[in-house]
Amino acid sequence: MRVRSPQASRLGALLRASGAVVRADEGVLDVTGADCAAVGDLAARHGIAIHELSPQTASLEAAFMELTRDSTDFRAEVA
Repeated sequence: MRVRSPQASRLGALLRASGAVVRADEGVLDVTGADCAAVGDLAARHGIAIHELSPQTASLEAAFMELTRDSTDFRAEVA
């Protein structure tokens, strides 16, 4: 999910401590391993304002690219 907060770094640390995987970028957190209700409840318990809390779904193409990112079928040889 996507979470935007003026206290994103603090919220990110709390989410990581609770077992979620968090990627941060300029006040926006991409969170996996926790649902919207859990993130909202955690933020409320710690008095953290949330400006955006929205579930994100990956496209089939994005899921395929993530699963196959380390696979290589062809390699170019440098002469």
